[in-house]
Amino acid sequence: QGGAARGGGGGWNPPGQADPALAQASLLKLATGVQEQFTALYNSGQLSGGDLESSVFDSLAEFPEADQKQMVDSFLSKDLSSVRNKTAFFIGILKRRRQGGAMQGNSALVNFGLEFLTRTTEEQA
Repeated sequence: QGGAARGGGGGWNPPGQADPALAQASLLKLATGVQEQFTALYNSGQLSGGDLESSVFDSLAEFPEADQKQMVDSFLSKDLSSVRNKTAFFIGILKRRRQGGAMQGNSALVNFGLEFLTRTTEEQA
């Protein structure tokens, strides 16, 4: 059904094409080292101005710098020439990291609960 108008002087973008001005503003929210990684990608031509939507950078900025770097490295380890929608592809990486982090947190809670039950059972014996 067409694209949506973007704010900030962006104008209309066809579906699947990001507004480079919005993406650039969101890129500045990332850790400096990660900004430099993306700048190198754009300068080398591996990414073009409309490849990633600002929502990718906004979501990525919610993670600690080390996680940001790992996710960008994961993105770069793939053959991007065959990826039609790089935004969706990167969002998949973000979602897997969030789910992995939740799983790690849950497993720590489960381990704590098991240790507590084991101690309680041993004390009662």
